Parts: sequence; C-alpha cells; structure tokens
Amino acid sequence: NDFYLGGRYIKLTGQLIPKNSTDYSVNRYQVGGGWFVTPNVLAKLEWVNQKYNDFPLTDIRSGGQFKGFMVSGVVGF
Repeated sequence: NDFYLGGRYIKLTGQLIPKNSTDYSVNRYQVGGGWFVTPNVLAKLEWVNQKYNDFPLTDIRSGGQFKGFMVSGVVGF
C-alpha cells in the first residue's frame, strides 16, 4: 500500500473591483496525507487554515476564516 504526505501554502493579494488603493489578501495552508487503497482509489485527510485579511467591515469576507479537517476520497480511471 502506498502513502503520501504533502503540504501547500497559497497567498493571494489584490484589489477589489472597482479598484481602490487598498490591497486585500487571502492566506491558506494545508497539510495532509493520503493512502492509495487501490491503484485507482485514494483516501485523504487534510488540515486546512484559510483567512481573509484587510477586507472592509461591510464586505461579507471581512474577518472570514476556515479552520478544520477535510476528509475526501478520489477515484481515478
């Protein structure tokens, strides 16, 4: 049986439309691992932390964040 470990970090920075001089950002990191149950089936577990930074208080994303585990399965053919 094959196992894997992995991680990723993503940072997105930009301006909202219509453009203004303020940059907003979203930071996300993931750490996880998986198990190839068969050559075509993967089960994986990841820890995710995502935060929305510097958005205006009137924006729905202001103070938004997600922290938690994700469990997923993948079938490839």
